[in-house]
Amino acid sequence: MAANSLPAHVRPANPEERVSASTTRRAILGGAILAPAIIACATSAMGTLPVMSRTKWDRLVAAFRRADEKMKAIGIEHTAAFERYYIEREKIGERPVAPNRPALKYPKPIEQMTIAEIKATPVEPSAAYAAYEAELAEWQAKAEELEAAITGDVDARWEAAVDAQDAAAQAIFAEPAPNIAALFFKINLVEEEYRGCDPSDKVTKLVFADVRRLMSGGAA
Repeated sequence: MAANSLPAHVRPANPEERVSASTTRRAILGGAILAPAIIACATSAMGTLPVMSRTKWDRLVAAFRRADEKMKAIGIEHTAAFERYYIEREKIGERPVAPNRPALKYPKPIEQMTIAEIKATPVEPSAAYAAYEAELAEWQAKAEELEAAITGDVDARWEAAVDAQDAAAQAIFAEPAPNIAALFFKINLVEEEYRGCDPSDKVTKLVFADVRRLMSGGAA
């Protein structure tokens, strides 16, 4: 899942550089519309009914909403902080651009060489490339110092909040839906909060289990 799958208010300020912030965690939750598959599985066997608790369900939903609100609040702070950082970073100049690497000097015609010999051919960096590497290291050090000064721990707090929200969502998926309204809550959670991602097999099976049970008369 790409960073653009996140709601706008919690999306990293620069998706190209901060795309790793929540891609993996978001991908596990899924986001495809489930309605066609729900219709297809509606007549499946009910099987053994799980123990359902409306009280526990309500607690899980409340916990998710608290985690979701916290994630969104920190997300706003996160976005604002990194927007300030990128503005200030412009003052240290553009990131150095690498020059063309020098052509490799093979000891014999390449068609006569093995793959191992080709990989073993040393690269002799030019003076221009060595200067670029030194300039890049200096620029990166300045950028990292600036980022730490402006953003502080907001990135770590935002990632922790995303983890907590995802964990709360997983707890909801794992809890048997006590009624149709609860099932709709799960489906809306997949479709709205996590749109743009493929649903994991685990989430799909849990939601379909609710569908089979509730449509077979197994509501709490």
